[in-house]
Amino acid sequence: MNELQKRLALFASIEPGIAFWGREIAERGASATYDRLIGGGYDSIKYGHLIEKISGFNCPEGLESIEKADGVFITPESAD
Repeated sequence: MNELQKRLALFASIEPGIAFWGREIAERGASATYDRLIGGGYDSIKYGHLIEKISGFNCPEGLESIEKADGVFITPESAD
């Protein structure tokens, strides 16, 4: 997965406004946070539901859904 896909998986899976994950992504980056979640770097009991959700996320389907809605997935890396 590339950076955009990892960021989309996190965006689609993490509840908005959770300070812990906002800090993790800001400090580590989306890719490293994603890799750490998938790779067992976080408590699998405490974050098991989130890990399952991210692991099962269908990125092509998510991107297609955004496109069908005439939306744009804007990230900090976006030129716009």
